[in-house]
Amino acid sequence: MKEIVEEIIGAIEAKRPAALVTPVATAGSIPTGRQARMLVFADGSIAGTVGGGRMEGEAKETALAVIEEGEARLIHFALTAQAALEDGLLCGGQATFFVERLSSAQAGHFSRMRELLERGEQGVEAVRLSEGGEVKRLVARTDGDTVGTLGKKAIDDAVLEQLEEVIEEDCARVEEVDCEGEQVEVFVQALQPRPTVFLFGGGHVGLALARLVPTAGMRLVVVDDRAEFCSRERFPMADEVHVREFATALEGLDIGSLGYVVVMTRGHKWDREVVAQGLRTPAGYVGMIGSRRKIGLTWEALKEEGFTDVDLGRVHAPIGLDIGGDTPGEIAISIMAELIQVRRSGGGA
Repeated sequence: MKEIVEEIIGAIEAKRPAALVTPVATAGSIPTGRQARMLVFADGSIAGTVGGGRMEGEAKETALAVIEEGEARLIHFALTAQAALEDGLLCGGQATFFVERLSSAQAGHFSRMRELLERGEQGVEAVRLSEGGEVKRLVARTDGDTVGTLGKKAIDDAVLEQLEEVIEEDCARVEEVDCEGEQVEVFVQALQPRPTVFLFGGGHVGLALARLVPTAGMRLVVVDDRAEFCSRERFPMADEVHVREFATALEGLDIGSLGYVVVMTRGHKWDREVVAQGLRTPAGYVGMIGSRRKIGLTWEALKEEGFTDVDLGRVHAPIGLDIGGDTPGEIAISIMAELIQVRRSGGGA
């Protein structure tokens, strides 16, 4: 989400004509993610995707028309079983897209969205689904502070009443709001910060994992006590790199439920030290690399420090899904798969 928001803000600031395509409803087998967005520029180039194939092609054509005409549109797309087969899918489905031309009036809304995502704060975006005219959008923080309006206070209030529910359910849906006898459709979507992988250890497996983290839309923070294994040159994909002693590895790091602590330091002693620090945080995931013998010895030492079986039950060890991986690349894939599994099952998300 943050990447497409950056593209949107860049287009607005550069006064580059573009239209935004947002899936607001889907049914059946449609290859469109819940947070999918596509930005279409006047030259036909795009940023982001709403699933590819003929469905995306039709959405792109509509977006080009919206850039020319300026009128927002709702388009309904039905993918028949035959068309699905031709696109390499097993069955069909339906999707509704809201297509709007970007304007400078929307700059504040998307800037607030970027602010929330950068700070790791939650919020809600709401868009009034009306064709033609100026698009009405509201972006709200959890404390009720808002940017923009959906046109009438009654509509804004109706959305704000659902703020907590939308965030808790992490949903994207269309709501019908009654406003003075008129039924108004509003698309509401939870804005959730990206999980952050805190990688403790910049060795071969760590480097292989670091290359995968951005592809899953997660932030990456790398920590090691060796400068040569923890540099911008070695980890250009990282959002942050910190060279520090493992004894104080987590100091100053904001690790909440969306923090995934991955431990693979240069030694068993430091693995144990970092796991202990990780268990003192509300991290949504703590994982440690190592053999079962090493894990058993580590657990004994941690119990002597006062950690319980319940505490140790939080730790994924051996780290990663059991796919029989052996090389650094294979082990990294197994770890990345486990992180995605935790995220999508609601753990730490």
